[in-house]
Amino acid sequence: MKRIAAAVILLICAAAHAEPNEPASKACMLFEQGLYDEGLAVLNYALRNQDLGSPAHAHVLATLAEFYEELVGNHDMALRNYRRILRLDLPPRHPAKSRAAKEIARLNNLAARYRTQDSIIARARLEASRNRDQAQVKDEIAQLEAIINESPDYYRLHEVYFYLGADYLTLNKYVKAYKILQKPAQLKPSIRFYLPVATRIADARENWVLSTAAKSAWTTIGALLIVTMAAFYASRPWKWVGLRHLRVAALVIILWAVVFAVSCKWFGATFQVSEKTVEQIHAELPSFPSAAPGSPGSEVLKYLFIYSLVGILGVFVFSIATARLTRRTTAVLINFIFGLALLASVTTVFYLRHLERGTESVFNSQAKDFLYYPKGYVYLYMADLESYILTEPKAYPNLDLSSISQPELRKWVAQHCPFDQRHPKADSPEAD
Repeated sequence: MKRIAAAVILLICAAAHAEPNEPASKACMLFEQGLYDEGLAVLNYALRNQDLGSPAHAHVLATLAEFYEELVGNHDMALRNYRRILRLDLPPRHPAKSRAAKEIARLNNLAARYRTQDSIIARARLEASRNRDQAQVKDEIAQLEAIINESPDYYRLHEVYFYLGADYLTLNKYVKAYKILQKPAQLKPSIRFYLPVATRIADARENWVLSTAAKSAWTTIGALLIVTMAAFYASRPWKWVGLRHLRVAALVIILWAVVFAVSCKWFGATFQVSEKTVEQIHAELPSFPSAAPGSPGSEVLKYLFIYSLVGILGVFVFSIATARLTRRTTAVLINFIFGLALLASVTTVFYLRHLERGTESVFNSQAKDFLYYPKGYVYLYMADLESYILTEPKAYPNLDLSSISQPELRKWVAQHCPFDQRHPKADSPEAD
């Protein structure tokens, strides 16, 4: 890919045949270094230069046209710049105009030769913004793959790969989409100036990771369930499990409910968000961060409690199944590994269902070491929080009043929302 890009850049620079200090040559040198943004900026700046003569102007436009055709893959922009050369104040037989006319004819011939393929691409571009059923998407995939197989020299092959990858992404075939979406940038290194390839690649990669995590979690849970059933059957619990075991199970549930509730209350009371974090998670202002139970978004806590309780009860049942093992050290080790795997899998399912895809959320951590994830937080976005605050002010302690621009709302919050001594009402209306 790098060799192809280098060859293309050399062709562009050779075609510019300008002096080393001219904008076209400067841009070519930047393109050769992979600095496409900088090279494009040089060309666009030169076009705004009123003192640039018509011959140099033509060189810049020709280089820009070749850049869009060879490195970006936007043939419409290439045609547009070639046509601009024809409108310059140059003699009709000037070499720049003659060459531009030839390039326009060449591109028009390509469009005529591949009229059928171009119509498929045009339809794919239009359909990309619409809701389609799987049959329609699969039909488009068949057409795009036919172009790849039957017209490998098609001049807009990079667009074919882009829409093909996007279609596979729509069908949730993330691995295939990710691999196909690598092709456009290999064919056109600067295609990002034309198509959102990087965004589609990121979507495919993210969904690939999430789907893999979900499959791994459910596979682990299924395997652990089979192991538990086998161990439970082998230990013959019906012969020795009694009422005391059920009492212990009830006690475990009660203890976990108490620990969970106290932990949520403590976390809600001590949780603070710095201005740096608010900026990093791109929260809209005014923002009202809160982790108190009962505040908007805290509904997810009930799901967290249920998932964690399922994991704990699963570990409890497995511990009963292994209670008859003669080697206690082995039993403890097996139960520890089982519990770690089960709780990790259950937590993964909870995160994917209720945080990653169930709400608008973002992960942020201020740690830089191996504790980046353990020290991080998942922030949930809730829109129009003013209505929540006005109806349930006690659920929003220690709000940052300085982020409230409306004086009336700031005064009302200072009067009705709780504040402790560590968070004085420094920005209340009385302090203004």
